[in-house]
Amino acid sequence: MQIKLRVILIILIVLSLFVGVSVNGSWWFLYGVEVGYIPLISHSRATSAEIAAWGILIASHGIICSFPFWKPRRAFRIALIIAPVIFVLCFSLLIIVYIVLLIPFIICWIVALIVTYREYSPNARLRPVEG
Repeated sequence: MQIKLRVILIILIVLSLFVGVSVNGSWWFLYGVEVGYIPLISHSRATSAEIAAWGILIASHGIICSFPFWKPRRAFRIALIIAPVIFVLCFSLLIIVYIVLLIPFIICWIVALIVTYREYSPNARLRPVEG
């Protein structure tokens, strides 16, 4: 995998975790939603739909965090489309306001898609293999 794509994917991971907003002097980060649902689930205050959305959110985020370690094959290209879509949809189901915080993530994801499909699509012109 090219270093350019790997850097973009690492930025994508950072944006999926550490984008936040200050509310009344305290910071609220995206990862707080994932961690913050654990007490709700353990105290039975979350609905089954919220628990399902949270579980899918955690699974899709795990896939996103593993992207830099994948080889750019067909499965990677499919996961690069599906996992971020599911991630954004689950966030919008849990807390719709956080969709605004995902705008930098969405922009970086689109850049990653463009770079991936330019470099690794089956129709890309043949390039020498990097070492």
